Amino acid sequence: MTDFSLYILDLAQNCIRAKATQIDITIHEMINNNKLFIEIADNGCGIPKDKVSSVTSPFYTTRTTRKVGLGLSLFKEMVTSANGEFKIITNQYGTTIRALMQYDHVDLMDIGNIEETIFCLVLNEEINICFEYLVDDSRFVFDTVEIKKVLNDIKITEPTIMDWLKKQFLKELNIVRRKK
Repeated sequence: MTDFSLYILDLAQNCIRAKATQIDITIHEMINNNKLFIEIADNGCGIPKDKVSSVTSPFYTTRTTRKVGLGLSLFKEMVTSANGEFKIITNQYGTTIRALMQYDHVDLMDIGNIEETIFCLVLNEEINICFEYLVDDSRFVFDTVEIKKVLNDIKITEPTIMDWLKKQFLKELNIVRRKK
């Protein structure tokens, strides 16, 4: 994987496999403090306590279609290679993955195409996504729960709605990013 957006998509797919109905994704570029924070949290079934230490091993997976699980192990490796800290918090009410890295580290990956990642997740109407992007004190929030309330009976995946949402998403995201 070449950027963080792909890791975030992979980790969100883990959330969906854990039967999550809510996935919260936060990216905070703390440029003034030289830190990048990424968090993915869900309300799925959680990771059993005896498996937490195993899930970052590339030779551990719950899938039956393959014998390796690279997402978490590679994500953890990318975080630690950028002078970062990686943490998993889990219980029967969900799991949170946290990463805090050195922003100007030579090995820090690019965020990547986060808008495509988020909209891939929005296609699954059974999952609510709350995406928060911060650059220092500037903030953008995209919350499908709130959007679905406004849409009422119109599906969020309706092509004209998705097109409009993508344009608004990019507009707001770029406003926050320009303040760097």
